[in-house]
Amino acid sequence: MVQLTFGRPAHGWLPVDFQAEDYHLQLDVSDVPVNPLDELCSALINVAHGDSAEVNWHLEPAWYQFYFEPKADLITLTILASKRYGLKSEMEFSVTGTFESLVKPIYKALKSFVTTDYGNNWPAVDFVRIKKLTEVIKSRKW
Repeated sequence: MVQLTFGRPAHGWLPVDFQAEDYHLQLDVSDVPVNPLDELCSALINVAHGDSAEVNWHLEPAWYQFYFEPKADLITLTILASKRYGLKSEMEFSVTGTFESLVKPIYKALKSFVTTDYGNNWPAVDFVRIKKLTEVIKSRKW
């Protein structure tokens, strides 16, 4: 099972803590050029529909990418890293799990985070998209 935790954002920077197996990643991600939480929401919707998806976490100038690839009843999450956006990335970690063990904990972390208004410290997540994600998650058969 994976664990994802979002800290309290400040001035466009969001602490992100990801853990799976013996891998632990701590990032301070930027909301520039796009809000990565909007990307995460869209990615989870795509994965729930059986499509691959990616989320880009910008650290300015470095970046990380979470790449989700569903196959049958399993989903592989691969984490790629690069010293700068646009440069070649290296695989840092990969984990395979079920929808429940991989996607559901990430969804819960996202859903929990978006319930708070952080004012100018972090942009609001697209609530239409969050609502759609919630509907897709609830419609899944566990």
